[in-house]
Amino acid sequence: MSRVFVTYYKRDRVVPKVWLPLGLAGFFFLVGVVGAAPIMAIPSAIALVFVMRNWPMMQSGRVALRLDAEGLSVDGLGFIHWDEVQRWIAGDVSVGGEGVPALEVAFRRPLPDILDRRGAGRLQPWQMRPFVIRMNGRLRLNLSRFTDAPDAIRDAFEVFAPN
Repeated sequence: MSRVFVTYYKRDRVVPKVWLPLGLAGFFFLVGVVGAAPIMAIPSAIALVFVMRNWPMMQSGRVALRLDAEGLSVDGLGFIHWDEVQRWIAGDVSVGGEGVPALEVAFRRPLPDILDRRGAGRLQPWQMRPFVIRMNGRLRLNLSRFTDAPDAIRDAFEVFAPN
């Protein structure tokens, strides 16, 4: 049994990589159809391939946070076994003068020593980074960046994580 949570994406990074090429593809397609120039299908197809490559909602298998019986996996960071988690604290933090729901995870050893980076992947430019590694070595998860409610993530931590 596991629980998966995904983040939102940054819309300002998506516009030039998705909507602009999509408009160009439509333009080239219309020019080809109206002008009876089938050769215009080539730039239209190239633009559509670019759109499909960068369309964030078509990225399958992108996991931001996975909790299971073995540990927690944070996309772009790696996997951490529950044995290495000392405790976790849920609450609100002040970001720009506003209260933001967060969850902070403390570890028994330094984070670089316990992190398993296999399969961590890289965050794509349009994905919001849901975590911050604090100066004290703790991992802070910004729960407002996930599509699920903060209470659902806290509940999942209560089920899977030792505290």
